[in-house]
Amino acid sequence: MIESTGSPECLRNTMICVIANEPLVIPASFNTIFGRETVAIINASDLLKILDLIPLWKKLKELPAKVEALEAKVADLERRGLPPAPAGKRCPFCGQNNFFVVKSEPDPIFGPLGGKKRTYRCSSCGQEEETVDTKG
Repeated sequence: MIESTGSPECLRNTMICVIANEPLVIPASFNTIFGRETVAIINASDLLKILDLIPLWKKLKELPAKVEALEAKVADLERRGLPPAPAGKRCPFCGQNNFFVVKSEPDPIFGPLGGKKRTYRCSSCGQEEETVDTKG
């Protein structure tokens, strides 16, 4: 039972004691809404009720379940053994194998013959290059 009134923001210099296997929170100074300083003894269940009024505390309480769900997803992905991402072409600017097609459309001149204008971008250096592929 809470033996004093006030908001959670009023707690200062808090001590936690265990008496008869029941954790007690004993603030050294607990400023009430009336402006007087008092000493309050709050049991653990009442403290949890006070904490439940704080939005951040509600989010923190959800974290263990979210972490557990993410760990299960990671374990499932590792168990499946997904193949690594394919390497791109060799970038003519930086030499890394990170040159990928980012756009492909019919070429304005060779399009009727199956020619494609392709735009490549390097994911390492960001350089782009357009080419015309007449193979289709």
